[in-house]
Amino acid sequence: MKVIAPSSPVWNLRLAMTAHVRKLPRKCTFSLIYGQRIFALDVNPARMHNNQTGEVVDVTHWTKWPCDIAERDNRDLYHVQWFNDFLRRANITFHGIYERPPYLPEQDRLFD
Repeated sequence: MKVIAPSSPVWNLRLAMTAHVRKLPRKCTFSLIYGQRIFALDVNPARMHNNQTGEVVDVTHWTKWPCDIAERDNRDLYHVQWFNDFLRRANITFHGIYERPPYLPEQDRLFD
């Protein structure tokens, strides 16, 4: 989605949202992009984030430009709650209609 900064409307800001529809626990990512990721939230990430301090973060975390330090977030929220919290922290006003990702139930044993 395009994001408009009223003070600088020529900036090419975008909000990217992704969701892994089969993974449990449910994984999703919200990113504010200005040429590169400048602010992000990774919910239930599949990979670990290695902070410059040597700390390994393997839980939900926030990053802001230059996105090399992850801030842990141990809360367990619904997608819409993560979405709203991301918007609040990024100071974005959303005027669209929220649509939940098309999460699918986990598939146990495709072949027996």
